[in-house]
Amino acid sequence: MYGFSTFLPSILKSDLGYTSLQAQYLTVPCYMFSGIVFILAARISDKTRIRGPLIILLDLFGVVGYALILGNTSSGVKYFACYLICMCLYVPGLNEAWLATNLAPRFKRAMGLGINQTLGNIAGVVSAQVYRKPPKYVLGHAFTLGCIGMGIVCSGLSTVVLVRRNKANIKACETGVDVRGLKRDIGDDSIEFRFVT
Repeated sequence: MYGFSTFLPSILKSDLGYTSLQAQYLTVPCYMFSGIVFILAARISDKTRIRGPLIILLDLFGVVGYALILGNTSSGVKYFACYLICMCLYVPGLNEAWLATNLAPRFKRAMGLGINQTLGNIAGVVSAQVYRKPPKYVLGHAFTLGCIGMGIVCSGLSTVVLVRRNKANIKACETGVDVRGLKRDIGDDSIEFRFVT
């Protein structure tokens, strides 16, 4: 998503045929919409303590958006697709919250968030390499679509694993027997810890 947010004015100008000034103006509603979607998603996620399925849902809008951009010639459809893509533009914020709530104690959380930020910022370098060929930016769009697909799979697997860990922790608390064989009883290794799914 790093590439889309960086190259959106160029995408609107070269692929959709707008002037530079029009392209800049047309990014504003996209980004405002994206911000509103993120705030709503964050509120829903915080109230329900559900992150994975919400991330997957928002990413699916991105998949549809990229499919429309790659498969259509109409500038109206492509501009609409930009809004769909913007729905998953700030999903990394939910991912950060998901990671932060599922890592404990604080030194483990600090390391996990630092590694996540480092790997996430590498996307800036990668996006400059894949968004090279205007006006269609096929490689950039296809690469980002693949990354979103991988994100959906990883979020789904993470959700399944965390649900299973929660069930094991609940069972261990009820029976008093920890079948996991873990020695630590603090942080996210504690049987009393509940993961946010």
